[in-house]
Amino acid sequence: MVRFEPTTLTRRRCASHARLRAAPSLQRYALLVGASRHRHRPFSRLASPTFDLVGLHAALTAPELGGFAAAPPRIDQPAFDLNMELESFFREREPEAQLLLYLAGHVLVDEQGALALLTYGTERGRWRSSIIDFGFVRDVMDQCSAERQVLILDARIGALGPGPLGAPVDLDAALGGSRRVVLAASNRVGFRLEGDAVTGDASAAPLAQRLVQGLRSGDADVDGDGRISVADLARHIGGGAPASAALGAIVIAHRASQALGPAAPIERPSRPNVPRRRSWASHAASSVASWFAEHVGL
Repeated sequence: MVRFEPTTLTRRRCASHARLRAAPSLQRYALLVGASRHRHRPFSRLASPTFDLVGLHAALTAPELGGFAAAPPRIDQPAFDLNMELESFFREREPEAQLLLYLAGHVLVDEQGALALLTYGTERGRWRSSIIDFGFVRDVMDQCSAERQVLILDARIGALGPGPLGAPVDLDAALGGSRRVVLAASNRVGFRLEGDAVTGDASAAPLAQRLVQGLRSGDADVDGDGRISVADLARHIGGGAPASAALGAIVIAHRASQALGPAAPIERPSRPNVPRRRSWASHAASSVASWFAEHVGL
């Protein structure tokens, strides 16, 4: 029979209460998806975007910053796998959970006006099966029970066919909802694909790098309250404030620039200058040497 001392029971009970109290704060999940290159033409002609999803993942999952639970970034993977990952990410979440989805790469508006994120294997002849359709993304987010959903779109937007550059794209209509907020690097058509030709600027803005720098340095804490909210991030990247004040108040990270600075040198206490005590062996060796010097003449 195992016997528990009162102190052991108290210690375990306190640990149990601490875990229960900390449980709600752990319900923060992030998924980072990006396509840095494309295999098939004409999409392979697009400039490869540079984004630091690995650095952003490290910042979001750091306990002193975001504290999100997140699998490694999904970069340059097949559309089927990414769509499965997206559906699994939003499935069976609790209402109090906070979800962050980060999509990076190139977004294309097709001839019907539908938006999609290009993947590594996107083909023009197999369009629907090789993209991440924003209609699908909106559906899985709508069906999710989480009340706080944040979608950050780090992409340059393009369009198929001729037309003027700079046309506005309504991302809220494509991806928005009552329980989520959408932040985007751009909401205008920056390039066009006509056949195999690319016109306009297809290079993606380094939004991820700016977010990583802002999170780690604390610069993204625009209002200086020690917390980096969605509204802070929107102003930090140069976007407009979220329409919903409640969604804008969602905290993405805490300001922890001091914790991320260089570690201070460890100050070790100075030791007094005390003469070292000689061991019995040293004394014995010294005595033997003295005896030889006196009687043998060494």
